[in-house]
Formats: sequence, C-alpha cells, structure tokens
Amino acid sequence: MTSLHTTDTTAWVGQEPSKLRWAPAEDDEPPSPRESGVYVDYLGRSTAPERPRLTAADYLGRACEALGVDIEELASRRREPSLRELRELVAVLGVERYGQRVRDIAGMLEKNPGSVSRWVSAAAERRSSDPVFADRLLKLDQTLVGDG
Repeated sequence: MTSLHTTDTTAWVGQEPSKLRWAPAEDDEPPSPRESGVYVDYLGRSTAPERPRLTAADYLGRACEALGVDIEELASRRREPSLRELRELVAVLGVERYGQRVRDIAGMLEKNPGSVSRWVSAAAERRSSDPVFADRLLKLDQTLVGDG
C-alpha cells in the first residue's frame, strides 16, 4: 500500500480528460493503420484473399504446375537443395494457408508424415530468416489465389 502513496494523486483528480498527463498532446497525429496487412471489414469479415478449398491432390497439382515441377519429382528420393526448397514451399503453404493436412500431403507424395512435418517447420523458420524464400512463398500463394 505504501507504493500507492508515493505519487501525488491530487494533481490530476478532477481534471478534464484532455488535461491529464497521459492524454495525447494537441500536436500528436492520430494513429493510422498500417499500409499492408490483413484487416476486417465493417461487418467483421476478413479482407484476406479467399483461397480455394482444394483436395490434397488438387493443391499439389496446382502448386507443382506453378513451380514448374512434377509431383513425381517432389515424391522422389532425390535430396538436392533446390528440390528440398520446393518441397518446403509446397508443404508450408499447403498447411498454413490452404488447410492441407500433413498426412494428406505425405500420402500423396508417399512420404512419412514426420518428414513432411519437418519440411513445414524448416520452411517456417527459413521464411523469417531468408527474404528471398519468403518472397517465393508469397509469389506462389498469389499465383494459386489467382488460379482459384
């Protein structure tokens, strides 16, 4: 209780709200919304782009077509870095933005769901540290939204 008595509270008691020390100064600019981002409209609906609802097969087909790769290539046992990146792009976008299940993607690619889950995790980490990867992910999403 002693901490409550250490400040002089009488200075602001009874003052108009605009005179309170935490009120914004007259020359303060009002807050403005960010230039980009997902918002809601006046009815509370999201203004994010509507993504088509796709089966795992349809999603993989569209994503592979947009990336210029065959599904068989994604499903192959090859491990080169460029193919690993494509797998991660397809997996993270499918799971995070298109509502695909890891096990469905894994089933279509004949992979272990644990492997696909690792692709998603690796891609999510990479997106935050690699702007080129994040840009490729955004462009792939925009392409798929445009195709819908």
